[in-house]
Amino acid sequence: MKLTKVIGIVSYLPDDPVLREIRKRKVSETIYQCICIFKLPIIVIAQNWKDFNFYGDNVTIVRYDKPLGITGARLALRNYFLDNTTYDYLIMFDDDEVIVGDSKAGTKF
Repeated sequence: MKLTKVIGIVSYLPDDPVLREIRKRKVSETIYQCICIFKLPIIVIAQNWKDFNFYGDNVTIVRYDKPLGITGARLALRNYFLDNTTYDYLIMFDDDEVIVGDSKAGTKF
């Protein structure tokens, strides 16, 4: 029996326009790195993403209009994972992770 894995990312975009653009770029980069390196489905807890979307195969965006806080966002991710998926393992990241490696390293991880 093969155990299934999913990546979970908690993300918050601030209201300040300059910081918001920086965070949009960073979260896009993090998601893209996860897609390329791990080749696993991704769930994003997307707080305050009112004007932002990320489209990709196997990327699920779960939107929250208001901030949940870091603990609340992690709890929301855990609950979504447990209540709405059939995956065996959840690998959590923040939206500003720096992920280095290639798909071979991702598979090994």
